[in-house]
Amino acid sequence: MRGNYIGSVVDNMELSGSLLNLYKSPLADLKAQVANWIAAETEATRGMDATAIGMRQNRTIVVVSFGVWDLWNVMAKTYEDASHAVDRNIKVIMEELNLLAETWGSNDLKIILTLAPDVTFLPAYRAQGAPQITKHKDAVRIADYWNGELRNNAEDWSNGTIYLFDTNSFLADQIRDWQLFAAGIEEENGLGRNEDPGWENVEDACVQSSQQWMVTSGAQQCDRPEKFLFW
Repeated sequence: MRGNYIGSVVDNMELSGSLLNLYKSPLADLKAQVANWIAAETEATRGMDATAIGMRQNRTIVVVSFGVWDLWNVMAKTYEDASHAVDRNIKVIMEELNLLAETWGSNDLKIILTLAPDVTFLPAYRAQGAPQITKHKDAVRIADYWNGELRNNAEDWSNGTIYLFDTNSFLADQIRDWQLFAAGIEEENGLGRNEDPGWENVEDACVQSSQQWMVTSGAQQCDRPEKFLFW
């Protein structure tokens, strides 16, 4: 899937030529963001003694959340090519986590690493029309592959502690909660109550644009954005 959508990815080298032509200055990828964080942290701790640095490190949790745009960028590829791209991206993620741990200087680094959501849940995916919907099965498979590889690598990582957040399960629960509520069904686990925040729409994007750009002066925002699952 290609076109007008783009966001921060693990490695800008994975972006297609067409996207690079549209966006002359891609957003900072994971490599750039880690480099910037290390530089800022180095400056912030300059002059601190070991005790102060240790206290700062003990109170720091690094959140790494990538995958949505990486998966979006491979939707038009064959499953084989997409899976190879996933392998390269996961390798970069783990290399960057190793770099963070090396800079940290201990095995006390604490990281929250989010698994990727299934992009077929997103309103923008449905907006692509029938040609992309036919790729639904492969899109789900590649998201599962991403999360499986990320989970396996995280479990084997020994340079700190990684807490995995299952974004996809969270998102699916939010959608299912509203669907059950609309059908008048409540499950034993509480799904179906649609409480806090009490979704009114779990299918459409709050911000609509005839051009379907992520940021556009012609965008129209919904009246109650806090009740829309998708921005």
